[in-house]
Order: sequence, then structure tokens, then C-alpha cells
Amino acid sequence: MSGARHISLLGKCRQRLAILRQFLRVGLVRKAQFRIDFLAQVVMDLCFYSVHIITFELLFGMGDGFTIAGWDRAAVRVFLGFLFVADAFMMTWLSQGWFLPQDIKNGNLDPVRLRPAPSILVYFFQRFSPEGAVNFLCAFSYLGYGLTTCGPLSADIIWTLPLALFLCIWAEVVVAVGLGALEFLFVNSDLSRFFIEMAQTASGKPLDIYKRRVRQFLILVLPVGVLAHVPAEIVLGRCHGLELLGQVTWQILLGLAVFALFRRSFKRYESALS
Repeated sequence: MSGARHISLLGKCRQRLAILRQFLRVGLVRKAQFRIDFLAQVVMDLCFYSVHIITFELLFGMGDGFTIAGWDRAAVRVFLGFLFVADAFMMTWLSQGWFLPQDIKNGNLDPVRLRPAPSILVYFFQRFSPEGAVNFLCAFSYLGYGLTTCGPLSADIIWTLPLALFLCIWAEVVVAVGLGALEFLFVNSDLSRFFIEMAQTASGKPLDIYKRRVRQFLILVLPVGVLAHVPAEIVLGRCHGLELLGQVTWQILLGLAVFALFRRSFKRYESALS
């Protein structure tokens, strides 16, 4: 019995990987036909990163010992590195989520319902963007630079870095799927667009500038603080021990609950809602 379950699980993993490979292939073919669009997207993303970097560098250039809510220049560089990684992952795999409100209104989700694969995977990951590979290169390069400015790479940083990256990417998926679930619950409300704007505004700076209850909301309820703030705290040694264990456990449980909510909402979807 356990052997059959193992084979079934392995088969599901292969199916999902095969789907992702097809999405990747289609994305490469699409961008190969629109090379100017590819170049423009890369330039725009590089400008986005440059604006964040220049803004904070100018702030820290105001004087020695300048900090932002306890975050010095090296710590903010690590923070920005994780922020760029989260953005690169979203741009590479999750950009289809931007079109969910319109797809619901227009009744365009019937093909997704008919496909024999998880709706979250089939819908959110269908628009692979090759320019995201350039984004990832820039993001990881800057993250590595930020870590080196904090001093020699210690064993603690090396073993916590994969965990921090996992939380960063996991939170990006949870936020995208959670905002999508809101669109099913409140059709024609465009709530996801409002929360996307709020998320982009809140996640672009260390959460310590906010009051405690706001920080808790942005980490425990709408986990945009886990895109960059929490991962940076983990590798910088500010979140460890039981606090780290509790944070990881909560974020995984929150993500599973959000995925279940989306699947339940998606089952109730009907084209007649449009």
C-alpha cells in the first residue's frame, strides 16, 4: 500500500514538473518572437531595482551612523536583496495573477477547471517570463553583495540562507494566491489590486518603521513582510531559535490554508458570474 502511494506521489511530481517545463518552453518561444518587449522589460526591472538602491544609499549617505529603525546600510542591502529575489520570482512565474480579476469577470477560467492538474499551478504559473532569469541574476548578485558587506560569511548565514530564500518565495506564492482568492469571494471588487498596491508599498521598506500591530498584520495575516523583512532578519541572526521555528511553522500553515481557500473558491466559480 505504501509502495503504491509512493509511486502515485512520484507520478504527481513528474506531472507537475512536466507542466512547468511546457510553460517554460512556451514562454521562451513567446519572448523569442517579441525581443524588443523582452529588452524593454529587462530595462524597466533594472530601473526598479536601481531606484530602490539609490534611494537607500542616498539616505545612508546623510551621515555616519545613520540607521532606519535600527537597520544600518549593510542590513538594508540584505533586505533589498531578498526583496529583489521575491520580485524576480513573481515576474518569472506569477505574473498571470495580475489578470485574474479580469479573467473572472470575462468567464475565462473554464479551460483551467477542465485541466487535470492543480488549479493554482495551471493558472498562476502559466505565464513564464524569460526576462525573470536576468532579474534573478541581478537579485542574487545584489543579495550576495549585501551579505558580504555584513562581514565574513559565517556558518549561521550559510545554513539559514536556504531557509530564508524558501520563506521569501513561499510568501510570494501565498500572497499571490491569497489575493486571488479574494477576487472569487468578492467578485467585481478589484480587492486584489488594492492589496497589491498596499503590499508593494509596505514590503519595500523594513517593517520596524511601523507600529507593532501593523507589523504583526503584515507578517501573520498578509505576509508581505515575509518577502524580505523576515528573511533578512533570519540571515542577520535577529530571528532564531523558537521564534524562527514558530515563524516557519506559521507561514507554512498559513500558506496551506490559503491554498485550500483558493481551491474551494475556485470550485464555486461559474462563468455566469461575469
